[in-house]
Amino acid sequence: MAANKSTRTLEEHLTCSLWLGHFKSPKCLPCLHRFCTKCLIEYKLKCKKFSCPLCKKQYEKVTSERYINKFKDDVLFAVLAEENQNGFANISKAIQIQNLLCCSDCNQILRDPRVLSCFSIICAICLEKRKSLEKQEPSAFHCTKCEKGNKHLNKEYNNFKVDFEIKSIVDIILPLMETSEKCKVHDKQDLNLVCLSGTCNFAICKDCFNTCHREHDVKTLFQIFYSSSYKIHENVSAFQENIEEQITQLKQANSRKDDLKKQIEGAINGLQSALLTIQSQLFLQVDSLKDAADESVKEQVDFLIEKRDELKMELSNAIGQSSISNILLRLLKKSNRI
Repeated sequence: MAANKSTRTLEEHLTCSLWLGHFKSPKCLPCLHRFCTKCLIEYKLKCKKFSCPLCKKQYEKVTSERYINKFKDDVLFAVLAEENQNGFANISKAIQIQNLLCCSDCNQILRDPRVLSCFSIICAICLEKRKSLEKQEPSAFHCTKCEKGNKHLNKEYNNFKVDFEIKSIVDIILPLMETSEKCKVHDKQDLNLVCLSGTCNFAICKDCFNTCHREHDVKTLFQIFYSSSYKIHENVSAFQENIEEQITQLKQANSRKDDLKKQIEGAINGLQSALLTIQSQLFLQVDSLKDAADESVKEQVDFLIEKRDELKMELSNAIGQSSISNILLRLLKKSNRI
C-alpha cells in the first residue's frame, strides 16, 4: 500500500508491480493503485474474485476481463512512463506533464493532491475552499473539468483520498519545476521554461512558449535537470564500469597470483620431496658402503690375525730348532776337545 512518505525513485513509481516493467496503458483503480491494462486482464483470468493485487480490496463488479477497461485510464502515469524511457526529450509532453501535475482549480502544482470521485485531482487548499462554499453553492463539489458531482461523507474534505503516488512524484519533480521568478510580460506566470535558441537563451513562461517560442528549442527545468543528470549518470556508469573492469582485472591478477603461488608451493614441495628421496637413497648407499667396508676390513683383519698366528708358529718352530742345533754344536765342540 502507498505510504505517506516515500523514498522511492521516479523509476520505481513508474514501474508496474505485476510485471516489474514500465507502465503500459496504465489503469487507476478506485483504491489509487495503478497497473498495466494487460497485466490486470491477465491477473483477472487467474482469480475468481477480482481484488487489488496490492491492497486486496475487492471489486465485486469486475466479473469479466471486459470490465477492466472501465477503470480510469491514468494519462499522467502513461505519459510519465513513456517520457521517462525517452529521456523527457519532447517539450510538448513535458509541458503536458506539468499541466497534469497542477490542480484543476487553481492551476498550481499539487502539493497535497486530493482525488475526487471522478478521479480529477485538486489540492487540499482548493478543496477546503470548496467546502466553505458548499452551503452557498450546491455545485461547489462539481468537477470543473468534467462537471460531474462528487459524493463525500460528512461534508469533510479529508474524506477525499490523498493520492500518495502523485504526491511522491510531485515531491521528486517539484524542485525542478518550481521557481520564484515571474514573467514580466505575462503576470503571475512562473518562468519554468528555458528557451535555448541562440537569439534567446533565457527563461520563459508557458504563455511565452505558446505565443513566441513554439518553434524554438525550449526545455522545461525538469528536462534540463534530467538531461544533465542523465549525462552525469552516464559518466558515473562509465566510471563504475571502469572501476568494475579494474576490479575484475585485479581479481584476475590476484587469481593468477594465487595460481602462481600454488604452482611455486607445489614445485617447492616437489623439490623437497625429491631431496628427501635423494637423501634417503644416499643414507642407504652410505649404510651399504659402510657395511661393505666393515666386512672387508673384518676379512682383512681376520686374514692378518691368521697370518700372525702362522708366523708365531713358524717363529716358535724356528726357535725350537735353533736350540737343538746349539746343543748339538756344543756337544760336537766338547767332543773335539776330547
